[in-house]
Amino acid sequence: MRKKVYSITIITAILLLVISFIVLSNRTTEGIPHGIYFRLDEGGSMIKDGFESGWSIKNKEAEHRYLTYRIKNIDGVIYFEIELLEEDGYSSQVSGLYRYKVQYDDKTKILVVTMHADSVGNPSVVPNSEFDLKEFQFKKSGFSIG
Repeated sequence: MRKKVYSITIITAILLLVISFIVLSNRTTEGIPHGIYFRLDEGGSMIKDGFESGWSIKNKEAEHRYLTYRIKNIDGVIYFEIELLEEDGYSSQVSGLYRYKVQYDDKTKILVVTMHADSVGNPSVVPNSEFDLKEFQFKKSGFSIG
């Protein structure tokens, strides 16, 4: 009898672990799977310049270069939204509400974010309306639970 209870306990524990793993690994916000996304170059190769160079998607938030954006769905269009305030130390040229249009392609697993590009053409560290908007592609790197 003890052997049977022991076996059932182990099988139940393994089953719970597998189900938890599947649920946590398939979490999304507005259809975008949670995880860390790195930028793709023109050839489609990942540019891994460190965690802060890409996007980290989790719990209705998107983080890029230590700035946390809210993920919003406005009339069926997904945006990463942030408000930078002068009282938080941002200049009048930078302060304001910014929305980056976002698209996620389920087939290619590519995240496209229309965001400000700096003077060199890379994603801007801080949104700045003095820079032009440009589409950047990102792809999830490896496996992440979040």
